[in-house]
Amino acid sequence: MANDVVIPRLGWSMEEGVFAGWLKQPGEAVAAGEPLFMLEGEKATQEIEAVDGGILHVAPDAPAVGQTVLVGRLIAKLGRPGEAPDWSPAAIRGASGVENGPSTTVDRTPTAEPGRPPERSVGEAPSPRPRSSPRARRAAWDAGVEIGTVRGSGVRGRVRERDVLAAAEAGSTLVPPPHGADAGPTVPISATRRAIARLMVTSRQQTVPVTLTAWADAASLLAARAAGKAAAGPDSPAVHDMLLKALADSILAHPLLAARWDETQLTLPGERIDIGLAVDAADGLVVPVVRDVAAAPLVEVARQTRSLVARARTGQLVAADMQGGVFTLTSLGALGVEFFTPVINYPQGAILGVGTVRMQPVPAAGEPGFRLQPQLPLSLTFDHRVVDGAPAARFLADLAGRIAAFDPAPDGG
Repeated sequence: MANDVVIPRLGWSMEEGVFAGWLKQPGEAVAAGEPLFMLEGEKATQEIEAVDGGILHVAPDAPAVGQTVLVGRLIAKLGRPGEAPDWSPAAIRGASGVENGPSTTVDRTPTAEPGRPPERSVGEAPSPRPRSSPRARRAAWDAGVEIGTVRGSGVRGRVRERDVLAAAEAGSTLVPPPHGADAGPTVPISATRRAIARLMVTSRQQTVPVTLTAWADAASLLAARAAGKAAAGPDSPAVHDMLLKALADSILAHPLLAARWDETQLTLPGERIDIGLAVDAADGLVVPVVRDVAAAPLVEVARQTRSLVARARTGQLVAADMQGGVFTLTSLGALGVEFFTPVINYPQGAILGVGTVRMQPVPAAGEPGFRLQPQLPLSLTFDHRVVDGAPAARFLADLAGRIAAFDPAPDGG
C-alpha cells in the first residue's frame, strides 16, 4: 500500500504554507529521510524530508510552485515498484482529511440536493450581492477581485472559489476603493507578511501585555564594544551580543520572566537559555534563536548572531532556526527610537525592546549636581497573566544593573 505525502505543520500556529517545488522527480525512488520537496511556512522555507520510502507518485492536482496549500493536504504517494496509487476523491479525502484544491481554506458550506433549493436561515434576508462560499470570499480577497462582478456557477448562481479564480485569470474588476477615496496602487501581501500578521494577532488575543521602561547606564557596554573592535575588528561582539548575555543571566535569576502560560501551569525555562533576536529582513521581521546564551562564551554568542542575521537577510533560515526561544530581544536603536512597546513573541511571556543610546544627566556619585552619562532605554513588555508588575520591575532593575556593570572578560570574550 502506498504511503501518503502530506503538507506538514512547520510551526505551532501554521495552518497553511506555500509550496516551493519538488526535489525529486515523479517515478524516482525516494528513501526515508531524503529531501522530497520545499515548503515555505511561518517566515522560512525549508526542505521537507520523506517519512517513508518508495516510488514517488505526484497527485494529479498537486500544487504548483508558489501555490498556497493547507496543512494536511495530500500531494503525493510513495508506493512499491509497479504499484498504481488510488487518486479517487474518496481516497484523497480519507487519506488527508483536507479537500484538495488551490484554495487556502476549506469550504464546508453544504450544497443543495438536485431539485431542492439551498437552505436558508429563518428570517434571512436576500443579499443584494451574489451568494458566495467562504472559500470564494477568501479567494476574492487574496486576488483583489470584486466578488460582485463574478458570475457564479453554483446552485442559484452561488459564487464558488473556482469562479473567483477564473475571474482573476480573466482580469476581473478589482475591488473598488471606499466611496470618495483616492486610492493608489496596491501591494500584494506576501506569505511571510501574512504569517507575521497571524502571529501578532494571536499574541494580542492570547496575552495581557504591559510595558515597563527604564534607563540603563551604557558606559561599560560602549567601552567593551570599542575595545573589542580595536582588538578583533568587525567580527568582535556587538552591543546586542552583550545584551543577550546580560539578559540570559537576568533570566536565570528571574525565571518567571521567561515562563510560558500553559493554562493549568507555568512552564519555566531550564538551565539552557535560548533567546530570540528580532531581525529586520527583506520580507519582514524574523526571530531566529540564539542557543544556550547563558553558558556560551560571548565570542560564541557573537558567532551565532552573525550567522543567523546573515541567513535571515538572505532568506536562508529554516523553521528550526526560529523555534525554542524563551524570551526575545528586539531593537530600534539604529533608527533613533528610544522607548516603544514591542509585541510579545507568543507563546513566550516577555520581550525586551532596546532603543538608541542618549546622553542623559544622572546624579553625580558622592557629590551634588549631575553629570552626563550614556544611557540605554529599555522597554520590557510582559504578559501580566504570567507575572505581576513588581517582579517584572525587579527583573528590569536587575538587567539594568548587569548592563551597567558589564564585563566581557569572565566569558573569555
